[in-house]
Amino acid sequence: MNMTLITIDTPERNEIIGKELRAKFAKSPNFWLGGNDLGVEGKFTWSSTGKRFEFSNWSNHQPDNYKSYEHCVHFYWKTDLEWNDALCATKMGFICEENRFLRSARHDMQVKKNVIDELFAL
Repeated sequence: MNMTLITIDTPERNEIIGKELRAKFAKSPNFWLGGNDLGVEGKFTWSSTGKRFEFSNWSNHQPDNYKSYEHCVHFYWKTDLEWNDALCATKMGFICEENRFLRSARHDMQVKKNVIDELFAL
């Protein structure tokens, strides 16, 4: 479906998503985000871009890699949607977004197709 777990790489984006969740849920459940440190322990990156976190909204004392098993990032209901690290196999909700790179590539391909179609129409 061309979707990836959401990247929240700015305070503004974090606030927008947080407002939406608070409006929809009386008590917000946990939701997976697209960040993890599966590549290098303690160096969190966004799975959709591979970029290291430049912005984060960790809860106090997080990330803590509890028992060396926590590598994936989620909104944490106990701390009003601040972030926590958790075992990646934990079942919880998730927030996806369209893959930005594939969307851009599809657009570029459509532009090229239109040019080719126009050339053959001549």
